[in-house]
Amino acid sequence: MAGELTLEAFRLPEAGKKTDVRLRFAQLGTGSWYFGVDNIGFYEDPAPVTQAVSAKLAISLSGANVTISWTGTGTLQETTAIGGSWTAAGNQSNPQTIAASGTKFYRISR
Repeated sequence: MAGELTLEAFRLPEAGKKTDVRLRFAQLGTGSWYFGVDNIGFYEDPAPVTQAVSAKLAISLSGANVTISWTGTGTLQETTAIGGSWTAAGNQSNPQTIAASGTKFYRISR
């Protein structure tokens, strides 16, 4: 059909960073079908990272102040209600001490 586009991707780790790659196409059977191959490209496609790096958030109360600290990477986010919208905290320093007032929830988002 005119205008039809098919894109297929196959991981070929042996072809990565090679200057000479050969592909062989063959038809099996007795059919009289023809096929065409056009616009082949080889791109570096690293394997997906499966190791998760977790961040740990610690909150402690000391008198009228709350100290927030965390390990790992990410953005400190806050909300005033569970189920509410999370926004990036105005202060991203680690650790940080703030006055304990009102209700706030915190998390680390990556």
